[in-house]
Amino acid sequence: MKGTLLFICLFWNISTFASPATTTEFIRIDQFGYRLGDQKVAVISNPVNGFNSSDSFSPGTMYEVRRWSDDVSVFSAAITAFDNGNTHVQSGDQVWLFDFSSVVIADDYYIYDVTNDVGSYQFTVSDDVYNDVLKQSVRAFYYQRCGVEKTVTHGGNWNDGICHHGTGQDLASRSVTDQNNAATERDLSGGWHDAGDYNKYVNFTYAPVHSLLFAYQKSPTVFGDDSNIPESGNGIADVLDEVKFELDWLLKMQDADGSVLMKISVPNFEGGSPPSSDATSRYYGEAASSATATAASIFAHAYMVFKDVPGMTTYANNLRTKAEEAWTWIQSNSSFSTYANTGFQSTNPEISTDEQKEVRVGVAVMLFAATGNTSYRDFVDNNYTDIRPIQWTFWYPFQPTIQEIALYYSEISGATSAVANSILTSFQSSTVSNNNEMLSAWLSNTDAYRAYLKDDNYVWGSNQVKARTATMFANMNYYNLSAANAQNFDNAALGYVHNLHGTNPLGKVMLTNMGSYGAEVSCDEIYHGWFDDGTIYDNAQTSTFGPAPGIVPGGPNPNYSPAMGNISPPQGQPIQKSYKDWNTTYPENSWEITENAIYYQAAYVQLLAAYSGASSIILPVEFQDFYAKLRDAKMVDLTWITSLVEHVDDIEIQRGNNPAKLETIGQTSEIKVGKNTFIDRNPAIGMNYYRLRINDLDGSIAYSKTISIRVAAPMNVNVFPNPATKELNVFIQGNQSLKSSQLTLLNMTGQVVFYKKLDTFSMNFTEVLDLENRPRGVYYLKIENGVENVIKKVVLK
Repeated sequence: MKGTLLFICLFWNISTFASPATTTEFIRIDQFGYRLGDQKVAVISNPVNGFNSSDSFSPGTMYEVRRWSDDVSVFSAAITAFDNGNTHVQSGDQVWLFDFSSVVIADDYYIYDVTNDVGSYQFTVSDDVYNDVLKQSVRAFYYQRCGVEKTVTHGGNWNDGICHHGTGQDLASRSVTDQNNAATERDLSGGWHDAGDYNKYVNFTYAPVHSLLFAYQKSPTVFGDDSNIPESGNGIADVLDEVKFELDWLLKMQDADGSVLMKISVPNFEGGSPPSSDATSRYYGEAASSATATAASIFAHAYMVFKDVPGMTTYANNLRTKAEEAWTWIQSNSSFSTYANTGFQSTNPEISTDEQKEVRVGVAVMLFAATGNTSYRDFVDNNYTDIRPIQWTFWYPFQPTIQEIALYYSEISGATSAVANSILTSFQSSTVSNNNEMLSAWLSNTDAYRAYLKDDNYVWGSNQVKARTATMFANMNYYNLSAANAQNFDNAALGYVHNLHGTNPLGKVMLTNMGSYGAEVSCDEIYHGWFDDGTIYDNAQTSTFGPAPGIVPGGPNPNYSPAMGNISPPQGQPIQKSYKDWNTTYPENSWEITENAIYYQAAYVQLLAAYSGASSIILPVEFQDFYAKLRDAKMVDLTWITSLVEHVDDIEIQRGNNPAKLETIGQTSEIKVGKNTFIDRNPAIGMNYYRLRINDLDGSIAYSKTISIRVAAPMNVNVFPNPATKELNVFIQGNQSLKSSQLTLLNMTGQVVFYKKLDTFSMNFTEVLDLENRPRGVYYLKIENGVENVIKKVVLK
């Protein structure tokens, strides 16, 4: 956020307080958190319609952001009603918004309703807040791997033996139309299971593989090599290791003539849990031009990425060769395929003629990038107007891959500038001006939960649609197509991120089993053959393990229609509440709501990768240290050390005996790099809490962490009897918090004749000195507590 403040604080809290005593689910936040410089908006909901309408919530007018560790309020503001308090139709909720974007110090927080004394779930503000979430969402592809053992080392609780290597399965799969002919056997092992079933479809790899490759190309630094898959630590980003696992299978699906088989699948709907228990024979479908073009575009794109990966040159070159062989086959078999899916009851992966035209344009784009051969560029220039976004002058989230590839054409050296500009202009015009589902919907605050989809776009797999819509906004900034709206595009895209992370009417993170990674409420069940109903992987709350973490389910689907009966929810609900955590098969058909798919997963990974790096934020003050020290019994020295100071108007020093109620006791505009000090000459007796309020030149405000120090009451010492004969009573009052007091008795020459270290924990403390055998005369009794010294003259008669 422009003009806001960031403090890299290496502070500590001496005292720790509780999180909110009562948590309400009706303060919806991104349960993982927010990057420092991003817009941050909590959504407060009162359910009016839908399955939770019997619950009501009436928010107070003032809300606060409080630190989780000590309940200190760092920001407060009034909430604002959405649509003048009218019920939001898609969610069935009455909604209020609380913007706390000015909170830009890295820490853990919660939102607090002052009137109702309730708080939200915990969330984190940090530029690395999505790192673990991204890692787990990439790891989800590991659990989709076919034909490899998933060990305890890498799979954790979700371990399994090698799947689909039995008789008649992937190592020796036969043609579905010639099942008794051993001569048709092919090794088609490897690759990802497509979704909740264990089938594998070439055409359905088009979107996910391209998405992961684009995600890496645009944001390579956010992907690590440490997500605990078998290849971790090999010097290659784990996301590329996953892509390679799929590429290796696609290469097996290609025939020697360049054509590519359509699918490998069970004939009907067989399966088993875990995957290694599935012994059903699996067959492949014949080659088709659509699958061949799909593989060609993927191979060429993968070449562009892997050629720059150390040690992968030979592999990359082979991908480029295989892409060109597939293209050659397409030129000789130019008609568009109409695959009949003969022999299978499972899904027919064939795509429409319009889609096949688009895939071929995409192949040409990628082969032009890979080879520089102008014949491919000519094909693009002659056919790009056949892709539907250009034909319709309307870009929307149901054609994501060809949109990405078309935009990518504009980056290729030697691309025809008129064509590139035409593509970019079409995208820009549609997003900014000609599409009321995009920028105008955002600027009009159309969706109370800040992730607008029109009613018709809430379909099977709506979570993917949300991720794709957000990526369109992100692409507007990536290609720098409207600088004036750059902040709006980021805010809009992040609205979908936060929505998928819990800022939705369900209050649910749309990922599975993420409780160990910061989500209080995530998806407990999904439809998946492995994590089937009644297994130990059934439900994250009630089963032994629940589903593996980080998997994206389909999402709300008001078009859900079970084979029989009425199941509410998800039926009979406002659109955004048309969801339920469950995984029951026929006749309930929960797959229409909760099934996962590799294309849903990749869409989410691509979106999150775009916002997993550091946010854009001005750094006016960078703190190295902040501490308090007692000067004497009556003053406290405050010291803060800075390594960077910019844009600061002044700093207010605040103090109080309650960390939630601090008042300004001083102010300074002389802030320098290095050591800065302030003397509190009138601290209160007892615990004093201090923080710094930093006022930026643009009017924005931020706070340091709060530190604390106890100031003891002045020490009062009485000795009696004095003069003494046999014993002396030393009564000490007021230094009960000081654990290292010392009592010393000295004679007239200054010689120590008695010493004792005192553990003075009580308010009133008496020490009795035995003086019966001491020489008579004058002594001096000295009491020290590290802050002040008291000396008393004692006469022994």
